[in-house]
Amino acid sequence: MPARVGPHRCLTGVEISRYLSVFHFYMQVSEGLNDYESITALTTRTSKKEPVDCDHSEATTMNPRTRRYHATIGSASLILGPTLMSVGDSFHPPESWDPTIQVALIAAAPTRWYAAHLLLFIGMLLLVPGILALTAIVRDRRPAIGYAARVLMLAAVGALSAVFSFEMLLGRFVTRGVGQDIDVTLLESFMGPTVFAVLAPGLLAFFIGSWLAVIPLASRPGPLRWPAFAFGLGTILILAEIISAQVLLSQIGNVCCLIGGIGFARVLVQGRVKLAA
Repeated sequence: MPARVGPHRCLTGVEISRYLSVFHFYMQVSEGLNDYESITALTTRTSKKEPVDCDHSEATTMNPRTRRYHATIGSASLILGPTLMSVGDSFHPPESWDPTIQVALIAAAPTRWYAAHLLLFIGMLLLVPGILALTAIVRDRRPAIGYAARVLMLAAVGALSAVFSFEMLLGRFVTRGVGQDIDVTLLESFMGPTVFAVLAPGLLAFFIGSWLAVIPLASRPGPLRWPAFAFGLGTILILAEIISAQVLLSQIGNVCCLIGGIGFARVLVQGRVKLAA
């Protein structure tokens, strides 16, 4: 039996071990409560945070290298796309809304007709990164308008590509000499309500989207103002050509779009504007 010291007695080994176990359990409980309080406080602070603007967050977190990459590709697209379209439209044969007259005009220059629409088709596809860059600039200033412009312009690429593809097909069809009556019937079928009327909203979307993109930029002073004016004027002239079948209007319009594209590219390459995601 352990010896006593004064009024107290010495603790046995079993008792010491028991006390240490209780103390260890108490420390574990204390640490668990501290962790619970920390997690609760963190959850409370997180739940009270204000909503995050996704567009702003994406634009902010885009690293400089990625931003430069997007700006470079977009700048090249804004120049190369309109350049090919301007070249293609420069030797575009005359047009007419009358199918019989139009087929006769194509038959007089089938190679020019095909090559012109081939360049227009390729140029439109190459313009897609430029559309993304242009609408990204607008989204940084007017997010809703920039998003609407992007959706409309990208949707219109499909409709315009369909028109250019058919006109290439028509050029090759006329070249084979299957007969003017068949050529006219093919063109009339395309221009009828079952085909062209379906594509018309998509064609119109390009011009509406372009105007939504350039109006916010042209309405403010700055380096983007005159490129926006030039690009907007170009789209107006191209739409006027579609309505009037006067090729000269689209020839001038594509050059205006090229001038505007060069202006946008210059600002992007110089890093004077930031691209939103």
